[in-house]
Amino acid sequence: MSAAEKTPEEQLVELVSNEVTKIIRDRRGSGATADDPCQLGSIHSLLAPTTEKALVSAIYGKEGRDWFDAGRKYYENGTICEQQVRLGPEVNSKLDLAQPGQTYSMFFDISELTHEAPIPDDVKQLLMQAAPQGPVPDATLVSRFPLIEVRAKNAVEATRIICGHLRSAEAQGWKVGGAIALVDNWRNDYELTRGNEKTIMQFDMRPCVLSDSPGNLIVLTMLATKPDVERALQEFEHSKSLTNACAVTGTEIKEFDLPTKTARTALQPPPVSVAGPPGGVVRYQRTRQTFDLVQRIHMLNGFYSATEARVLPAVAQDFRKVAVREKVDVAPDVMAFLLHANRHLYFNVGQRSAVTSVSFAYVCTPNVTTFFGPTFADALCYGFYRLICSFVGKAENLTDEDILQHARDLKRWESHAPRVMPNGQPRRLALQDVKTTLRYMLEFGAGTPLESLVATTLKKLRWRFIT
Repeated sequence: MSAAEKTPEEQLVELVSNEVTKIIRDRRGSGATADDPCQLGSIHSLLAPTTEKALVSAIYGKEGRDWFDAGRKYYENGTICEQQVRLGPEVNSKLDLAQPGQTYSMFFDISELTHEAPIPDDVKQLLMQAAPQGPVPDATLVSRFPLIEVRAKNAVEATRIICGHLRSAEAQGWKVGGAIALVDNWRNDYELTRGNEKTIMQFDMRPCVLSDSPGNLIVLTMLATKPDVERALQEFEHSKSLTNACAVTGTEIKEFDLPTKTARTALQPPPVSVAGPPGGVVRYQRTRQTFDLVQRIHMLNGFYSATEARVLPAVAQDFRKVAVREKVDVAPDVMAFLLHANRHLYFNVGQRSAVTSVSFAYVCTPNVTTFFGPTFADALCYGFYRLICSFVGKAENLTDEDILQHARDLKRWESHAPRVMPNGQPRRLALQDVKTTLRYMLEFGAGTPLESLVATTLKKLRWRFIT
């Protein structure tokens, strides 16, 4: 069967199979450690996720049955990817010591990925259509304009679409100011002012974020604020040089924060907004039991003291400094954010008495979860829930088995923690058994998805003797 007679799905399977065969044949790393990663080579960035999963399946068996995605981490400026793998109840791994339910890692060198490698158009379209399209926060909360979707085949077409909307705004008296490209790897923001009014026009770049290289998308869409942008686009189409395109507008390419290497950041999923408290803010606050925020934070740090996770309250100024240091974009009214890499949960103490009206409790991106309330206590409960998601290795949709396993982990971590606290006081063990731990989790996750999950788990354990 010729390539023309094959479906895009069949072509994709053949492409991935060929790449996996080359990697194994050429012995391009074992993938066992970050020092000996599997080298994917100069394949198209769109093929990387499927190729990585095929390599993992060659070791651990079938995805969704023998192994499950437990999250990813990136090292060395995004050039090394660690794929964490959680094994199912029945082990079908080529590793002799692999145990059911345990988490293992496989490392990939993705430094040579490129958008220029040849790939059939049908396969490219298939992979682009399969890109995550989760919901995003309501952009009207911060903008006079609705969120504008950019469907384009390349960076030039995307820039012209954006230009059309900016010129329309200028016709209404708005003046275009600064801009930020690929915020959280999915959105472009353009500042607009009119007299004393100020707003942001936001563009959803997800439909086209994989259509061109990140460098082309960043530079060309940022030139949309320039009056000579059309001449710059024509120059780029002629010369394929970003430097020449920038020169037309009097801009230097060094002004843009471009990725030094083609990393995988642009392929990470877009933000996902999650519904706020069940039944709405009013009912949620009326049924909530009050608790001591300081004591709750101390207890959480005690539970996780044997791990890297930390709950860290900070005054407003320090909270902002941490956000800048960690490259997290936070508004003044953000109540907390969780860094996925080290599981550090920072709280904005300046918001401890605030009550906000929000349509979502938090926003999750690949690197950080940002919490919006509606109260400081709510943010703390949702922060605990997101910490558990991070340890389990899932973005959402935890199961009662995940909850039970995390309860066992919490009990084990507390037993391994230092017996003396930093202030010199003896540490009292609170988690005497798994059922007691689950009751703490139920209390600490009130109003979040943990509530029903833990309640279900406790019911199942009612007649089982588990410690």
